[in-house]
Amino acid sequence: MKAFLDTSFAAIKAQDIHTLAIDLRQNSGGNTELGELLFSYITRRPFSFGAKHWKISQAYKDVLIANGDTADVYLQKPNGSTWQDAAVCKPRENKFRNDIVFDGKVYFITGPFTFSSAMAVADVVKTYNLGTLIGEAPGERAMDFGEAFSIQLPHSKFRIQSTTSFSLGARCGETKNRLVEPDILLQATLPEKVEQNDPVMKYLLKNTIK
Repeated sequence: MKAFLDTSFAAIKAQDIHTLAIDLRQNSGGNTELGELLFSYITRRPFSFGAKHWKISQAYKDVLIANGDTADVYLQKPNGSTWQDAAVCKPRENKFRNDIVFDGKVYFITGPFTFSSAMAVADVVKTYNLGTLIGEAPGERAMDFGEAFSIQLPHSKFRIQSTTSFSLGARCGETKNRLVEPDILLQATLPEKVEQNDPVMKYLLKNTIK
């Protein structure tokens, strides 16, 4: 991912591009650390993805260890307990640093299939004004469950998908589970969907190309 972003932003700078649109509409999530890496190319401003409540289990510890993550602080917590790191609610400097930081206009496009870490990226953008959200609201609200992993039930031997964390969203102090509303709401009409005309791209091309 870093190699891709290095190449992309070097090309953007070389071509003197001043408007960037990052499309999250078909992004079902993954790893918020990649979102933090992306932010290092577009801003120097402090931000936070917000706090998480973690349920500590041996099952998820086994997943971390199997993936080579033997130094994770999660492994030090007692099984059956819950844990929250309240310090992550405070905006902080990005742990990634880059020489190239895009200084133009940035749009993040969201839609009903924007989930999990992709939704969290949009939430950070909205909360800390790191860009302009355009399109439709993501498919889930700011508070969500995450860190999904597969587990085998001990008696039935069925395999199920479980989660081990609950994110509070970038605005940690809120109790209402809000939608991450776009700054510019653009919804495709039925004829536009049939004809595959994208109102977001039409808006961007009309309002950003001089």
